[in-house]
Amino acid sequence: MAGILRRFPTISATFPVYAVIAVPIFGWTMTSWLWKLPSWLNFLTPGEITSLFFYAMLTAFVESVFVYGFLLLLSFLLPSQMFRDQFIVRGTWLALGLALCIFANGLWRGMTRFTYAEVSLTAWSLMSLVVIILLTFVSARVRFMVRAAEWLSDRLTIFLYILIPLSVISIVVVIVRNTFSG
Repeated sequence: MAGILRRFPTISATFPVYAVIAVPIFGWTMTSWLWKLPSWLNFLTPGEITSLFFYAMLTAFVESVFVYGFLLLLSFLLPSQMFRDQFIVRGTWLALGLALCIFANGLWRGMTRFTYAEVSLTAWSLMSLVVIILLTFVSARVRFMVRAAEWLSDRLTIFLYILIPLSVISIVVVIVRNTFSG
């Protein structure tokens, strides 16, 4: 069991990377929720709006845990010197790259008004993934990228003091609503 646990990064290395994953996901979810709030005020009660907020936060939590699990799986599968030993730097750049790729993909679909131009979108997505993977593995050798990743992940860790309790409250609210609603 101890041998398997050594394949994963330390707890002190995982929290900063989780913060880099969670902040964009929660931020985008809150932005989307706030964007819809004015129209909801016309036909939903405050209780329904609050429950929608907690469902959205639970969804953001599940998404961030899913991406976090993907990075931990990479750390487990790849050789330790390739990913685990530089987990903060490489995990930060991979998380940022994936977040920017998904954000740009959404912008592209928004600009084309959901026409789903699959050929250009697929080619662009594949090219961006190749660039993200290259940047991820080069990042541990470039001093600026190492310092930027460590600085950013350290600064974003403070948001976990808000996001983790918010996630726990969301889990409790969703469980209570689904257990006791008629």
